[in-house]
Amino acid sequence: MTPDPQTVLVTGAGSGIGRAIALALARDGHQVVASMREVREKNRDRADELAQVAMQEDIALEVLALDVLSEVGCRAAVDHIVARHARLDVVVNNAGMLMQGLTEAFSVDQVARIIDTNALSWLRVNRAALPVMRRQGHGVLMYVGSTTSRIHEPFLGPYIASKVAGDALAEIMGMEVRPFGIESVILVPGAFTSGTKHFAHAQPPAHAAIEQQYGELASRMDGLGKQLSAIDADNGAPLDVSAVGAAAPRVGNPTRSAAVSGDHRWAAQGHRGARRAASREASCLPARDGAGRPDLGASLECHRRRSETMSESRTKAAIVTGASRGIGKAIALRLADDGFAVAVGYAGERALAEATVVDIVDRGGQAIAVKADVANAADVDDLFRTTLQAFGRVDVVVSNAGVMDLAPIASENIDAFDRMMTINVRGTFLVMAKAAEMLGAGGRIVALSTSVIAKSTPGYGPYIASKSAVEGLVRVLANEMRGRDITVNAVAPGPTATELFLKGKSAPQIEALAGLSPLGRLGKAEDVANAVSFLAGDGGGWVNAQIVRSNGGFA
Repeated sequence: MTPDPQTVLVTGAGSGIGRAIALALARDGHQVVASMREVREKNRDRADELAQVAMQEDIALEVLALDVLSEVGCRAAVDHIVARHARLDVVVNNAGMLMQGLTEAFSVDQVARIIDTNALSWLRVNRAALPVMRRQGHGVLMYVGSTTSRIHEPFLGPYIASKVAGDALAEIMGMEVRPFGIESVILVPGAFTSGTKHFAHAQPPAHAAIEQQYGELASRMDGLGKQLSAIDADNGAPLDVSAVGAAAPRVGNPTRSAAVSGDHRWAAQGHRGARRAASREASCLPARDGAGRPDLGASLECHRRRSETMSESRTKAAIVTGASRGIGKAIALRLADDGFAVAVGYAGERALAEATVVDIVDRGGQAIAVKADVANAADVDDLFRTTLQAFGRVDVVVSNAGVMDLAPIASENIDAFDRMMTINVRGTFLVMAKAAEMLGAGGRIVALSTSVIAKSTPGYGPYIASKSAVEGLVRVLANEMRGRDITVNAVAPGPTATELFLKGKSAPQIEALAGLSPLGRLGKAEDVANAVSFLAGDGGGWVNAQIVRSNGGFA
């Protein structure tokens, strides 16, 4: 039973994913309004069966008639819910339809209809719900999209177009409503979720004569849905998807578990990065037989092979805080070179962060810049959420953001002490805590400490105190992650030629510090990045709860 029951509207709840989400939420203790069209006509049996389940299980689920193609009907439904329950916390926009066939053979009216149903109905329902959510100061708008919106498949043209449109609306609205405390989330089920009867109910093209011009290809379209559904026997069922949908009431805390599309993709507000990655994947366009005609069988075999390898090729993602310059930038660049998609966290230097992103993209990588004050819990939440929205996953978190002020232990330096403790300790705590919450098996958490701790250098008291606290957090969190296959380590650089280190030091001081290493030089940011790369990679999997001193022998 959830400690904070929410009132949830689920559209298209008569069958499949919508029904499973409605039941999952009700069984979790939420008040669910399961809506569908024609509850006393076409969908009478479905409505009665759902109501019967609710009564037998004694769960808070009611069935409501709602045609999402009617704006008046959407407003009436929301008014009914608010009058009955005094609130509306979550809307799951699941109602939709499927069309299957050759794109040219669909009429313009058909394409307009599926876009109206799959994308614009989302807008109608949300237009009715948003005034209520704005008054409340919170809410979640979930759009049930499709993996096909980022990996375009043949014979599903109008359907994919409608889902791409829905994704765009949900993503853009998410940015517009966030100031009101409202989240916009996209749930991305697998392309061919089993048990939903999607293809059995798919509409064929209106122009059969056009299909005939494609010859044998058109005649072999009849079994497409069955063949595609059989590509992967482990495709997620509606209950798999509902496990993610059931997390919708956790406002501001999207789920990170459950097989949604066979590769554990996230339900996310937007996935531009994922779409960019998908654009580089091989496309299974219809092959040609010996006579030059489209060979659907070969195309299906391509789909089967790609489904087997897709999870293996999925790009891992890393978050690096304080990555606009210095060591953080070097770490971001190195992880990008290692094949990670990188979220470049920054606090104030937007231009520098965007320059880091450009450098990564120019090298052929993926990156986004995300503004986040690591000492602010809401900013840290948004950093992780935005990364998941962009890349669909987070595998490595590097807590690098920090400040270093030369400040002897004296009462007049208490402000410097507070600043370093706030950013270096509180910030690391929040980032590591969120990483512990979000990462799955194989995850890596790396914090940045300092080798100055070993020297007890005068003038560094507050800084050493803050980084000693970081090392303590690392060791404790590593033990708290027991059994989860997540490593937690710290890299402790020695004197490194970065802006942060060089600030306030004279040339003679810098020369003297360089001579403290047996290697006779200051470290480079790339030296530290190499150590982080090792800990973040497969080779670092057996290193845990350690402080790796990357200092050239300085300490």
